[in-house]
Amino acid sequence: MLEGGVSETWNAFATGAVLTAWALHLGADPSTIAILQGLSTGAQVLHAPAGFLTEWIGRKRLAIVAMTGARLAWAPMAALPLLELDRGDAALLLIGVAALSATLQVLGQNAWGAWMGDVVPPTLRGRFFGARTVFVTGGAALASLASALLLESELPREITLPGIAALLCMTGLVSAGLLAQQVDPLGRVPRTRPDLRAYGEALRDPRARGLFVYQLLWGAAVAPAAAFFSLHVLRTLHAGFFLLAAHAIAIALTRVFTAPLWGRAVDRWGARPVLAICSFGISMMPAIWVFTGPERVWPLAIDAMLSGLWWGGHGVASFDLPLGIAPAKRRSYYLALFAMASGFGFAISTLLAGTAADWLAANAGGDLRPLFAVSAVARAACALVAVRVHEPEASSVRSLIFGLRRGASAP
Repeated sequence: MLEGGVSETWNAFATGAVLTAWALHLGADPSTIAILQGLSTGAQVLHAPAGFLTEWIGRKRLAIVAMTGARLAWAPMAALPLLELDRGDAALLLIGVAALSATLQVLGQNAWGAWMGDVVPPTLRGRFFGARTVFVTGGAALASLASALLLESELPREITLPGIAALLCMTGLVSAGLLAQQVDPLGRVPRTRPDLRAYGEALRDPRARGLFVYQLLWGAAVAPAAAFFSLHVLRTLHAGFFLLAAHAIAIALTRVFTAPLWGRAVDRWGARPVLAICSFGISMMPAIWVFTGPERVWPLAIDAMLSGLWWGGHGVASFDLPLGIAPAKRRSYYLALFAMASGFGFAISTLLAGTAADWLAANAGGDLRPLFAVSAVARAACALVAVRVHEPEASSVRSLIFGLRRGASAP
């Protein structure tokens, strides 16, 4: 669980506001910023070879090597002041570093997910990942505050941004040590020979088809808003990094309190109804952003509270559900295809959103709120798709709602 906090620290330093700060510092345009923001999710399309490598190299071994490499990949940006590159070349280096880091992170995620499926018993997964979310969000909150303090300090960006990159590398070393201490139930079991036919079996499996479609559509629905939130806050709302940090911390605190409750709900009613309800709830977020403006940033406080609530449940359910569908011996292949679908949808949608953002910059003063409205509608539609995902033992959405209402009204 502690490693989850370190991992989320890396995520906060390598994506979101910090990545936007890098891009703005190097003079990137909106479409380039969209590509940078979409790399971490768009790289999920590489899960297909990741599943193969997981079975070939081993789950624990690949998780440690790849996830550590994803952090250390930022070393060139830490050394940027010594490289004497112009802004154009530095921007290309940033894209290359972010792409390499995202690729290695995908390899590590696939191996780690399959590994944790071996470690955590099915009956405890909801509660375990709910508890782990507490550590994850704690790391995110601390990292967001630290990055805001650095970026809003009087130090020039030529110093603060490479300093953050150096911290990224340090999290890689800490993460490697923590992962190495975790058990590997299959460590002494002879590894099976990788079988590419397993991908075809997963695609033909009717149990997996519904989740595959959901992941594809969900990635496409999230991208138009997710790629531009930080840019919207900094440029359209004329706010600073402290507001982004406060927003992230509020989300983290809400998730700390709600994620364990969602974990128990997943164990009791199943992951599918939780996924459906939270998908619909998440559609409110970009709709709230539509009503923000330079003189009206208070809706972001509501957004932060609701984001922590709904994303906390979505995170627990979206991790538990694939593990329940995937057969143990084919888990890495199934997880690869689920993540690959999400990444493909996100990547295509990000490219389209980047083109739309350039058009809005030229014709609508750079107002990105139309993209948020599109994302809100698309996310709500995905909730209907989530209801049809395969999970035979799960309760209905109505049963979950009634159960939550009874729990909320209990003395």
